Amino acid sequence: MPYVVSIIPSKKSPDGLPLGRGTKVLLSNGEYLEGINSIQIDIKPNDCWKAFIEVIPSKQDEVEALLQLVPQDTKENNG
Repeated sequence: MPYVVSIIPSKKSPDGLPLGRGTKVLLSNGEYLEGINSIQIDIKPNDCWKAFIEVIPSKQDEVEALLQLVPQDTKENNG
């Protein structure tokens, strides 16, 4: 059965944009995915969101996951 993951954006830069560094991937079992090199989110018409997460291996089991988008809390990310 696939895991559900939450992609949690990092804090915002001084320009107000979220930075890639510091973005976290939270698995449905409460653990954070480690060794993330890149995250690419893709959507096609009449299809669901897909996230392609590239990781640097570090003795973690392979996981199959469904994406859950997490809305940003502007107060938390600005301060």
